[in-house]
Amino acid sequence: MIQSELWHALGIDSREGSKIVARLIRRGLLMREAVVHKGKKTYKLYYSDSIRTPVSISVNLNPAIEVPCFSCRQINRCGVGGYYDPTKCPLLTKYITQLVLRRSL
Repeated sequence: MIQSELWHALGIDSREGSKIVARLIRRGLLMREAVVHKGKKTYKLYYSDSIRTPVSISVNLNPAIEVPCFSCRQINRCGVGGYYDPTKCPLLTKYITQLVLRRSL
């Protein structure tokens, strides 16, 4: 990626971006190569070969799936003070009560 395109994509100025890139280069996470882009000298950024190792991430969504809001048909109309109010929802109240009881045991 061209360095200036990165600044634009991140919404930062070149001064701040240069500091970030310099830090990533020192850590061995990025490499850069001088190029001419649109008639101006700039740098092209590359991932460092040293970081291209497989990463394994495990995410467990089971606790979130238990929350009744995720399967509620009224989720788009739910809001405090409205007809469908989470502070008065019997399903959510029951879920929270059971959760508190399980954790207090």
